[in-house]
Amino acid sequence: MVKTFEEIEQAYFIWLCSSIGVDSQGKEHNISYWLLIKELYNIEFYAVLEKDMNRSDDVIRLRERYVESIHHEITGMYEHSVSVFELILAVAHRVKDAMDDLSHPLTEADVGQWFWHLIRNLELWRFNDINFEDQNGSKLVSNIVYNFLSRTYNSDGQGGLFPIIHPEKDQTKLEIWYQMMAYLLENWYVE
Repeated sequence: MVKTFEEIEQAYFIWLCSSIGVDSQGKEHNISYWLLIKELYNIEFYAVLEKDMNRSDDVIRLRERYVESIHHEITGMYEHSVSVFELILAVAHRVKDAMDDLSHPLTEADVGQWFWHLIRNLELWRFNDINFEDQNGSKLVSNIVYNFLSRTYNSDGQGGLFPIIHPEKDQTKLEIWYQMMAYLLENWYVE
């Protein structure tokens, strides 16, 4: 049976959701975040700093994992734009990879736990389905994501993926990779 691109994309979206512990009803620990996740999936990632396009390559690797998991090549899977949801999930994979060899309790965290950690850092956790509409979620989520992508958050990283207490440099000027490393160094010693 040949699937349409929309059906393939929906299956891919559900696969992504399952990797962060969100089931097909959008629940993570009995709280539904379906509206937030769909919103993030519908917002296109763009990079202000050229090196942040490397994170798009991480998303391509996510897509490759999906294609490998279904054992079927998908035409067009790599051409469509990268979503903010995919970006955050790909960064969560990078954080997990960096933390794998440490002995801190959070080093046992899986990709889903790191994803939700980054969602908390962005202050998006409050947009569960119960209060998404009441809080004008779509508009506020778009504003938070815009501030993150356009790098109009604080120089200490507050409002971004990796807020730190003692920044040595303006975090808005550092690519995501170096922000991540500074965050991990400050919170968990990473060699």
